[in-house]
Amino acid sequence: MQPELDEWAMRRLHIVEGDDDVDEREYMQWYQRITRKFVGRLTSVESEFKGKVEALNEIASMLDRFTEEGMDARDRKLLDEVKDIVNNYLMDEVGDSQKKIGTKSTKKRRRKDDSNGEDGQYLEL
Repeated sequence: MQPELDEWAMRRLHIVEGDDDVDEREYMQWYQRITRKFVGRLTSVESEFKGKVEALNEIASMLDRFTEEGMDARDRKLLDEVKDIVNNYLMDEVGDSQKKIGTKSTKKRRRKDDSNGEDGQYLEL
């Protein structure tokens, strides 16, 4: 990094004189078309990730409250597919990273086909 600091310290020795006859309007029109007003994220990736995980956990919780009483086999299968999609996302995308993030009292459900055979067991995130 030292060469960059040295170059910056000597910047006044390398000033390029401009052409006073140049019309900058065309350049500024072009620049405004291709540039961004704000650079960076308005929200952090971590908070965005937490929000998505919390939303998916809420969806999983709602799905658990559905009663299968009175559902035909097709509807039960569709409900199970939606539960699997949510649970697979949580298991694949979240994994152990939530311990690092430190979400508070958010629960993650194990899939029904987990090897330990304990349906509906929750894991602390």
